[in-house]
Amino acid sequence: MDDYSCVLCHLQLEETLPYLFFAHPFSTLCWQILGISWDATLSTAELIVQARQRFGSHIFREVAIVAC
Repeated sequence: MDDYSCVLCHLQLEETLPYLFFAHPFSTLCWQILGISWDATLSTAELIVQARQRFGSHIFREVAIVAC
């Protein structure tokens, strides 16, 4: 049986791209330091639009790309 649990943490959550980029404890800490917050209850498109609006700077895209 294949195990897709995240090997970087012990939360036993499936290692998906949205989890790794937006919800993983390490990535969450990085986003907090940068002042970007993600609402994981939204679709990916809505999540990005809302985070950009909250960030309040025209360089949101550049900051997010460099962070990724």
